[in-house]
Amino acid sequence: MDHEEEEEEIEIPNYFICPISLEIMKDPVTTVSGITYDRQSIVQWLEKVPSCPVTKQPLPLDSDLTPNHMLRRLIQHWCVENATRGVVRIPTPRAPPGKLNIVEEIKNLKKFGEEGIALVLSGYFSFRFDGAF
Repeated sequence: MDHEEEEEEIEIPNYFICPISLEIMKDPVTTVSGITYDRQSIVQWLEKVPSCPVTKQPLPLDSDLTPNHMLRRLIQHWCVENATRGVVRIPTPRAPPGKLNIVEEIKNLKKFGEEGIALVLSGYFSFRFDGAF
């Protein structure tokens, strides 16, 4: 490797890297075990293995995943700072629907009848609805 190639290498901060995918996190979330992962990676992991990959603490599939907004903003800032070196800024993810969001929307749509409720729920394909309110 010559001197010019070494200058082109970009050092990515370790805490921007998902412990599962080993890629820069696009939607960092923190599990109840306190470890932060990219949302897509930890959701796929929990579908197969109901435990934290780092701590091995049991984590049920319906565990709360808390968005790590500060880390996401730091990653976005770093991406912008390194844009001239070919780094693409990660977009701000939309909040995934949660049980509370759906319950509130259903309450608001009761005036539209069952068809309105079915329409709202059809937009939440990735959400596991257990019917409990």
